[in-house]
Amino acid sequence: MRYSGRDFLLWLFWLAIFSIISITAIGYYSNNTNNYTDQTGITFIIIALFLVALLINITNTMKIKWEFANVKHSGSDSSLFKQHIKNLEQAAKNSLQVDQEFLLEIMENKLSRRENWVQLFAGLLITLGMIGTVLGLTLSMGGLSEAIDGIRVNMQSRDIADPSNMAASLSGLGKALSGMSSAFITTLVGAFLGGLFLKILSHSTTNLIEDLLDNIRFLTEVEYLPELQKQAWQRELKNLSTANRDLKMFVDSSQQIDSLLKEYTYSMMKASKDMNSVTESLEFRITKHIKNLSQAVNISHHNKLLTDLNKTVIGLNRLTVFFMFLMVVLILVFVVGFVVLYRAYL
Repeated sequence: MRYSGRDFLLWLFWLAIFSIISITAIGYYSNNTNNYTDQTGITFIIIALFLVALLINITNTMKIKWEFANVKHSGSDSSLFKQHIKNLEQAAKNSLQVDQEFLLEIMENKLSRRENWVQLFAGLLITLGMIGTVLGLTLSMGGLSEAIDGIRVNMQSRDIADPSNMAASLSGLGKALSGMSSAFITTLVGAFLGGLFLKILSHSTTNLIEDLLDNIRFLTEVEYLPELQKQAWQRELKNLSTANRDLKMFVDSSQQIDSLLKEYTYSMMKASKDMNSVTESLEFRITKHIKNLSQAVNISHHNKLLTDLNKTVIGLNRLTVFFMFLMVVLILVFVVGFVVLYRAYL
């Protein structure tokens, strides 16, 4: 898709046509011997506002024309096209699906917002023309009233041809014609400059904005979005691959921890059984030894020896409890290590 310049040429055509018409109208008005004037002064306000709106429209159109010239790879970095590409690249870093419609909508609002002022001025000129019409007709009614009063006084006078009586009537008619002239001039100027000139130029500029957005949309969809979408998918695949590798490492580590925990549990159970066997064997031997000693020594010596043996048994029981506590602590250490690995990899 390539910009043909048709909308811009159409805008130049209308600008030239209305400029020629305006210059012709100004020349005719300046050389007119009838001296039609606007008594309300609204025409000058309309012309002043029209010049402001025309300046805004010309500025917007030239800006859009410059943007058209930069819808390409080697365009200016400050152009809307380059900024749009940068925004898409930023969006592609944070999203899997790259969509430019929202960004184009913001761009359209930004361009149309300035041109809406021209539409506002166009409506304002028409409104001022209608206000001038009402004021001109009001002045005309006042002049007609004065003329009618002069005619009535002239009819009541004995000398109908008295110049002083005719002067009042002619003055009133002159004011009426002047008021009607103001009404027609303000209506004509407001409708021509606002309702016709500005609206056509603004419509051409709006078409130029839409053409610019279509060019940006087409070039982006064809040349930029596929590559950005590809990069986004490659980044997502890389992230999935990394997550899969981390998950596999976690599973392997969990299996190793589970195997070590089973081996340790089995060893501790075996050690506990061996410890119980040793304790039972010691108790049996000590009991047997006590019986043998009880027969060889007196009662007092036997009681003392029994007390010492009881202390020995209590010490062995405490040693057994200590080993059991140590086994529970080691199991808790393995469980905490498993939880830490789980949080680190998932």
